[in-house]
Amino acid sequence: TCGRGRATGWCRGCPAPTRTILDRVSCKTTRVTLRLQLLLFQLLLALAVLAMAGFVWLATSTMVDRIARVHVSHQQVEAALELDGSFNRFSEQLAELLVFGPAGRAEQGPDLASARARVVADLDRLQRIGEAELATLDDPLEREAESIEAVRSVRLRQLFTDLESATDEILRLDKAG
Repeated sequence: TCGRGRATGWCRGCPAPTRTILDRVSCKTTRVTLRLQLLLFQLLLALAVLAMAGFVWLATSTMVDRIARVHVSHQQVEAALELDGSFNRFSEQLAELLVFGPAGRAEQGPDLASARARVVADLDRLQRIGEAELATLDDPLEREAESIEAVRSVRLRQLFTDLESATDEILRLDKAG
């Protein structure tokens, strides 16, 4: 028997070993250890649940950011398609004005000015959406890659301004004879 009168075998806190598990569990120092083991197991389980919850939160927030970026990209494509249509309408109106002259165009109404206004509005929208897309990016490498689109938008606006200047010059020369 051990120092507490139990069967021989190893028992924590007892000088002599105990033979059975039941004898070991019945030892008061072992019960504290068992409680400690249960507490550690619960703590480990709680940490695992917290780690999984953190992973789910991280994955969800990343997916929300990606979904927002995809939404902005869809808006950007839609704006580019609308800008394409506006440019087509502007060029059509300009071609009619150059072919038929201001007198022939007057019958159909002043569509060149509205086509210009629509192109400018679409250019503004495309630029705003591009800036919104840049605002959704956190990674500097992605920002740098997407900033090329902002440069293209500015260049597109500059080309349209040059086209407007050339159109105004042609119309001025046409009026002068």
